[in-house]
Amino acid sequence: MVIPVYAVYPMAFRELSLFLLKCSAIQMPFFILFMMGSMLLLGHATGLGFIMNLLIGCNMGLVFWGARFFLLVFGFSSGTNDTSTFRACSIVLFFLFVFFGLVYLFVAVISGGFLIAGTSTGMISSLQVILWMGCLLALLDGYVFFRIYGWFYHTGRFDLMRLPQ
Repeated sequence: MVIPVYAVYPMAFRELSLFLLKCSAIQMPFFILFMMGSMLLLGHATGLGFIMNLLIGCNMGLVFWGARFFLLVFGFSSGTNDTSTFRACSIVLFFLFVFFGLVYLFVAVISGGFLIAGTSTGMISSLQVILWMGCLLALLDGYVFFRIYGWFYHTGRFDLMRLPQ
């Protein structure tokens, strides 16, 4: 049997993930500022104005924050036995991983496509609504995926003990 290190601590997925999300919430404003600064440096290449580069940097930072939910779940899932056997729960969980991951990638790529198209055609200001909707959908997709995985974990569908192979 292989038991991960965090299994000896008196915390489960909910407590560990809430702690890590709090750490991410502290890091996120700095990451968004970094993305905004990067976009300001790229502003000379894109020819966009100051405010538009700040908005795009903020959008990009929030989309990347949606990926934190996936990284947290996949990091925790690697220490559990959720996909080590072929049960109905494991198959459903696998398809949820794939579905929500593909939806996130689709939303991020479509938002990026609208960003590039709007920048090249000069219509970026009229596409801001679509960019913000894509950003919010990516965040919502990551959060829903995180909550569904938490529900699977807390209903006892799997635990922190991986079966020997």
